[in-house]
Amino acid sequence: MMNCRKFALLALALCAISCASPEKLSQKSRDSLTEGKAQEAYDDASRALEKDPTFVPAQQALSAAAAALVRQREGSIKAAAQGGDTLLAGQRIVALDRFRHEVAVKGVPLPPDTASEDREDRLRNGAAAIHYRRGIREQNAGSPRQAYLDFLATRELVPGFRDVESRVEKTLELSTMRVAILPFQDETALDGLSRDVADEIYSELTRRVTRSNFQFTQLVERSDVNNRLTVAELDRMSLNDALKVGSDLGAQVVVIGRLYGLRTDGHVDRYKDPIYRRITEVDDKTGESRTRYEEGQRSYVVRQRTVSLSWEMQLVDVASGRILATHSMPVSSRARTAYTDYVPADNLDDYSLYTPDLSKADPQKAKQ
Repeated sequence: MMNCRKFALLALALCAISCASPEKLSQKSRDSLTEGKAQEAYDDASRALEKDPTFVPAQQALSAAAAALVRQREGSIKAAAQGGDTLLAGQRIVALDRFRHEVAVKGVPLPPDTASEDREDRLRNGAAAIHYRRGIREQNAGSPRQAYLDFLATRELVPGFRDVESRVEKTLELSTMRVAILPFQDETALDGLSRDVADEIYSELTRRVTRSNFQFTQLVERSDVNNRLTVAELDRMSLNDALKVGSDLGAQVVVIGRLYGLRTDGHVDRYKDPIYRRITEVDDKTGESRTRYEEGQRSYVVRQRTVSLSWEMQLVDVASGRILATHSMPVSSRARTAYTDYVPADNLDDYSLYTPDLSKADPQKAKQ
């Protein structure tokens, strides 16, 4: 009962907030700021501006709350710098930059603070220099990915710092693993199956392998792969051929595999069922109509075929020929078709698989 009561109170509170006017939200923001709750004050003022971007009290409340948050964050930056952690101070400066931009987008300018800006610039350059030097050491030590991350941090702190832009591009290039998906060896003798499978894999992976979730992985364009292959290689390729193609494409890893063990299994079933045609007749003398059901036979054929095969996939390092990973599994698919040569004589609505009398006498059979 207590949990339900708490949930109800929470729902009412959320409803009250969502229904509150810009004026009430602005007043709530000012009250929260007076109580030292700068973030709550900022959130309430933001909601007020969402309801009415031209409402001056809301703009004033947001400006005051944002200024308080800026002072808090400037204090945390100063504390990190005094503690000798220049990199942490740099991270907090970047976060503060984002916050200031967020406030500016809302149309509420913050008052300039020359002293704080000068201190932040010094810390910003100091942190950028640390990341930059560390990136060079990592690049020289053969760790381009970590170097790339440090050069990114340098650029975020100070865009245009020395030659950081070219170093970002270079270390990203060195860090990126190019992967080429090659046609699988076709041991099924189905024309075009190997190419279709490779195309399908590439199509699926292009949706999933993006810079946001696979930062250092790049798929070699399918057209580039096809242009490099011979007709014979489209359906059958040895490991040495795959490594040669991968090297020519500038890939570090190739995906190869084979399709094998094709089996088909099918059977045919023939059925005959009664079918009833509703016939309505009118008595010439009385004019009364009478309905009767004429029984006929409907024959039909059901064909079912199951196709199964196995596939095996390997990820191979192009430089060494070493197999990095392998996976295999069987797959199957089933198709079922039914057809009949029975042709109704008249309106389809006059036909049914059971009569009203059968429905009353044996409902279960009628349902079947």
